[in-house]
Amino acid sequence: MRVLRMHSLEHPYAGLAVACAITFAGNSLFAIIIKSKFAERPLNILIIGGVRTLIGTLGYAILIYLLPLVSYVVAKAGGFDDRPTTGSGMFLVIYYLAIVVPVRVMEWWLLIFSLYSSIVRDRPGRGWYIAIVGTIVSFLLDILAFFGLVFGSQIFILWGL
Repeated sequence: MRVLRMHSLEHPYAGLAVACAITFAGNSLFAIIIKSKFAERPLNILIIGGVRTLIGTLGYAILIYLLPLVSYVVAKAGGFDDRPTTGSGMFLVIYYLAIVVPVRVMEWWLLIFSLYSSIVRDRPGRGWYIAIVGTIVSFLLDILAFFGLVFGSQIFILWGL
């Protein structure tokens, strides 16, 4: 039996490092908007970006480990014999978004409460704005990070390492 391996992920740790760097840079750039919304407590954008990247990385790791369990529960509740991975593509997209969107919103609220809790208590609208726009930014950064993961791992291949 022959095992197939994606050649583009020859060096997955290099790709992961590039993906994390892209996410950190994007979160730090978005921190400029966060800083403008919470001008009462100015923080360095690199600190905000770093905290958000750490929260997102931990949230994603937890989600990856919990996804099979959630998939099993959804399958049993929906009357499926197995996990609903054999269904239509649209079902899988909706299933993915139904799980990931609330997690992302909670991640952004965790960032907001950990850094700006006293301000958000008085003006929760600012927090919701950052949480919703930040969730959209996170999905856009996921696309860029995916390309960083794949092409970042190829950097070492091109250099012959």
